[in-house]
Amino acid sequence: MSRGFANATGTMAATNLPLFAAGLVLAGYVAITLAAALSVAFRGDRQRSETGWRGIALRALGGWAAAAGLMMTAFTLAQAGTG
Repeated sequence: MSRGFANATGTMAATNLPLFAAGLVLAGYVAITLAAALSVAFRGDRQRSETGWRGIALRALGGWAAAAGLMMTAFTLAQAGTG
């Protein structure tokens, strides 16, 4: 998000900031809602989901997503420290 905002600073004068913020929040809400719905649908039956391959796959995917987020945060902080 910070990179997208940094790239958009040149067009900020022509942008309606409240409308931009509302669209950004709405897009984030839709993305999180769809991801949650897909994970619930993928998980399937509650009794089999904790020990089955689907539960393990969802936990692994969550771990990869968290690792990618931490990596991007570290890159952003490292770049801010050198700048």
